[in-house]
Amino acid sequence: MNMKKYLLGVVATGVLAMAWSASASANLVSNGSFEGLGTLANTYYEAVNPGSSRITGWAVTGYSGNSVDIVREGTGASALDWAQAGEYAIDIAGTPGPASISQDIGAAVASQTYLLSFWTSSNGAALTGAMDVFWNGISVLSGGLVSPAQGTWAQHQFTVLGTAGLDTLRFTDLKGGNAGVLLDNVSLTAVPLPPAAILFGSVLFGFAVVARKRKAGQGALAA
Repeated sequence: MNMKKYLLGVVATGVLAMAWSASASANLVSNGSFEGLGTLANTYYEAVNPGSSRITGWAVTGYSGNSVDIVREGTGASALDWAQAGEYAIDIAGTPGPASISQDIGAAVASQTYLLSFWTSSNGAALTGAMDVFWNGISVLSGGLVSPAQGTWAQHQFTVLGTAGLDTLRFTDLKGGNAGVLLDNVSLTAVPLPPAAILFGSVLFGFAVVARKRKAGQGALAA
């Protein structure tokens, strides 16, 4: 066996594996931190009704007249921890009543496992079971989601499977009223293969490359 060619094959496939690993960490959610919203209608918050395209990348749905609220980091008496990442977050309960916020994700791969991550706090006291989270219409929660009191944020993580078409991620208020769960920093990333599996695959592919070249060389000699 030509060891030089074998090593080159392993190195090349190793580089490809590292490139795949890097792409696996890419966030497939568009505008997961709800940024770029500029000045809000009421300085530190703005109600967004169903059908509005105000929040880039996201659709607001629900009964006409209900909303989700964009909330923004403030100053002075309003300097509460309204956002976990960046400057803005979403209050799912809305003003005067609750709605849902969703996004269709078209970049997921069928049967690929993804890690769904998001952060929550509360617009006031801590809340339990005040929001549900759906992936393709099915709740990902096994119990009531606990969101800490305002000023503290908690990260929540779940695994979901991609499909061949659009995958829909939706957050829905269950509380009502106008002060609910604060949502921020939403991400969806592919779960990478274990390093050992990547290396094993690289070695196998390297063997295949060398074997193919060796066979081609033998054919040329026979001719």
